[in-house]
Amino acid sequence: MLDFKKVLLFFGVFLLIFGFLNFIVPYAGLDKLYHKQFIKINNYLYKDYKGTADVRFETKKIKTNKYNHPFKHFNDRVLVKILSKKQIEVATQKALRAKQTQINVNHAEFEVDTWQYGWIPLMLLVSLILATPVPIPRRRRLFALFLGFLAITGYTLFRFWVRFVVDINRHGWLELGTQGPFMKKTFVYMNTFFLYMGISLVITVFIWLIVTVRKGDHLRFLKGSDEGRVTGGE
Repeated sequence: MLDFKKVLLFFGVFLLIFGFLNFIVPYAGLDKLYHKQFIKINNYLYKDYKGTADVRFETKKIKTNKYNHPFKHFNDRVLVKILSKKQIEVATQKALRAKQTQINVNHAEFEVDTWQYGWIPLMLLVSLILATPVPIPRRRRLFALFLGFLAITGYTLFRFWVRFVVDINRHGWLELGTQGPFMKKTFVYMNTFFLYMGISLVITVFIWLIVTVRKGDHLRFLKGSDEGRVTGGE
């Protein structure tokens, strides 16, 4: 029979860890580190997109203080700018002929909030893994944290790629998109699906189950179970 005290203890420990991470991550500046690495990695991956686009990732400056919090400043937005190299070249040639020193090229842009996009799912996953009653002395918990980090990072990069492809194809005037009607609609549906925060939370829980829970672990939540005898493997 299910032991509700053990279940409540699990949720209690989870909430304590999750609350602590929400405090310590911004306090230690880890959110800003993630933000900078997100920009750095994606600038490397997308800066010369298929040789036709000039893509720039930068921090969006927030002028208002309404998002301030005692330990967290919600200025985690990344501004993504997409320019056509062909249009830059045309504008440059036009400026040279007119003996102008500046060029004016339109660009498409969208924003990403790295706190909601990356940190919330990551903190949720870490909290679930640490709260799960598995043997602490063994390598199992550390291995779950390692695999979980790789999985949640892969998921974050994948859904950002979907978002990026949608914006590349949505702005037809850039002349950068190559998708046909079917694939374009498919990616729009995928992007809409991933935009819901609840979907990310469900996928995070799914990742937690895969990397952490093993056969026999459910016995730890039953009345009269002897946790010392339920090893769950290495």
